[in-house]
Amino acid sequence: MKNLKRNSIIYISIGLFIILFLLWSIIAIRKSLPNLKDSLAVVSIEELFNKDKKESFDIEEDTKLDKKDLIVNKVVEVPVYPGCEDFIGNKSELIGCLSDNLDRHILDVLDTEFPNVNKDRVEVNLEFYINRKGLITDIRAVDGDNEFKVQAVSALRQVADDLKKSGIRIEPAKDEYGRYMKLLLRNKVVLLNPDK
Repeated sequence: MKNLKRNSIIYISIGLFIILFLLWSIIAIRKSLPNLKDSLAVVSIEELFNKDKKESFDIEEDTKLDKKDLIVNKVVEVPVYPGCEDFIGNKSELIGCLSDNLDRHILDVLDTEFPNVNKDRVEVNLEFYINRKGLITDIRAVDGDNEFKVQAVSALRQVADDLKKSGIRIEPAKDEYGRYMKLLLRNKVVLLNPDK
């Protein structure tokens, strides 16, 4: 009876060891393979603009996003707005060109009626994605003057619709494996009070 208990404990111990070894092997193999899921990174235009000298950008996780969606931590190639191709190779110039073009388009369609507030200026930080198809999606105001949020979001939505209808596509960001990424960007929209 003692031998049977001792043999059972030995077999259970060996079985647990084998299971742990298999789990460890599976984890090691999965870590060595590149992740083939869609990639998502979070970056502000200012953050990209200030990191020209680096080979790639480390992305800070946004606490508002589900951590399981943050798969790739390196943006190697930033989005390229049509007409900005001359700046390929210079990340800060590419992001500056993208930002300038978006700002220009936003100003073209922005309702410039100043909200009924006693301020010199109103501003809103917009958050949006450039998806893997090169389209601007999921636009929202993350902070700023509440009186101006609707106007700013509406303007960027109009820009996104106009670009899509005209067939203009932004070259999406790429990760370290050359795969297109869905990239979250932030940009500020400011409206000055014409009466001040």
